[in-house]
Amino acid sequence: MRRSKTMDEANGNQSRALRGILGIIDGLIRNKETQLPTESELMALLNCGRHTVREAVSTCVSMGLLEKVQGKGTFILQGKHTVDFSGWIGTESPGDVIIENMIARFGKKNPSASIRYLPIPYYQIIESLVKSAIDGQMPDVMQIGPHFGSILNDFDLLLPLDRYMNHSNLKRRYPIDVQTGKIGNNLYAVTWALSPFVLYYNKKVLERCGFDPDLPPATLDELAETSRAINAAGKPNTWGMSLPLSPNDPVFIWLYPYFLSFKGGFSDAFNNIVVDSDENIATVSWLKKLYGSGCVPGMKDVTEGRMLFASDQIAFWVDGPFLRGLFKQISGFKEEFDSHYGVIPIPKGLSGRSESILFNHQLAISKRCKDIDAACAWMEFLTTDEEVARYYFTEAGCLPAMSDMLNKPFFTENPFAANCIRQMETVSALPQGHPLFIKSVSFISQILSKLIVDPKSDPNDFRRTRELINMIAYTAYLGIYPH
Repeated sequence: MRRSKTMDEANGNQSRALRGILGIIDGLIRNKETQLPTESELMALLNCGRHTVREAVSTCVSMGLLEKVQGKGTFILQGKHTVDFSGWIGTESPGDVIIENMIARFGKKNPSASIRYLPIPYYQIIESLVKSAIDGQMPDVMQIGPHFGSILNDFDLLLPLDRYMNHSNLKRRYPIDVQTGKIGNNLYAVTWALSPFVLYYNKKVLERCGFDPDLPPATLDELAETSRAINAAGKPNTWGMSLPLSPNDPVFIWLYPYFLSFKGGFSDAFNNIVVDSDENIATVSWLKKLYGSGCVPGMKDVTEGRMLFASDQIAFWVDGPFLRGLFKQISGFKEEFDSHYGVIPIPKGLSGRSESILFNHQLAISKRCKDIDAACAWMEFLTTDEEVARYYFTEAGCLPAMSDMLNKPFFTENPFAANCIRQMETVSALPQGHPLFIKSVSFISQILSKLIVDPKSDPNDFRRTRELINMIAYTAYLGIYPH
């Protein structure tokens, strides 16, 4: 009888403690608080022992009401904000491990929020996001490219960020970087990873063909001459370059640095279309000559070009810093990366300076976001946490967007990062803000590919793209978006 009475008393105490904690949880939720009082504070509030409190808290954890975070405390799960985050980073290794690590770090620093990751392959971003919007299941935060923003905004899917972003953080960015996230006067995306296109060179291929692997070309003419010499050397499976010329790729975007190098481009300072200029024709002629004598034959796409470079079959490849991680993954080179490959700003052309474009990895918020504050917290964590930025660079080569962070010794003393930082001094934004650029780029790319590949084609035919763009301008619903 005595033992039974003791057990009843213990059960009664635990029941009262459980009811007390449930009441505390309700009060915290009403006050929009998420952290439970400490164990000692609960003992005082509930007037019971440590064991009873622990048992009651454990019951709430098993009920899915509470979550214990080591070193932080106990938090209310019902008050937890879940952010759906989509992107391509986790669709292949090592990105899958990287994003898991970032989510775990965010959870430790932000116990009141959680991230649910939704991987979408890069070439399926637009199709998947538009479909999810139609189905009413659009993610809260999205990883996008600079040319995706205009398309998604045309569907009225993006939330203008001006009133939600921390403007002190915007001031820490390169002004031209902030510009890449704007459509008109509104900010619709912020950069997660800076991505100026740079020139990668394969030291093993250069050495194989008799060139000094530590003396990469300084001008576009040298780049072309070296590429032709490599092709002429007749080494098996060895070429100078690979131009991304597949009709399935936004070729015009990938080759845009060359147009800038010849003082050309899509539009002038007054937003007038100048795609049919003499400078652009000269660019097409130069690319056509380079392709005919210094490149891999055939219409290779971006993925094939990257594979050729990583497998020591081409000497030169133009791409963003994030390819450092991919090349390390494909080739198997880890710490030896910088002794096998090199990177420099794109060689100078007629403009007299190294010309490049920003092809940043950006973050945007859906107009249908369930919790804007939590979404902003996740974006701020990804873009301003210095520990995460260093980890991201070490594992994937991705550069932080905060200029003050990027100019610290950790990055400036790294040869790879230092050359990317140099490229930022002369980088240009893609004209994605032009109302016709994104709608036209697919058509321009197809024409450009044929002109470069066909030995009988006339570069002057590139002038006719102006007629096509005018037709698109007068046809409101015409537009095939690049993948």
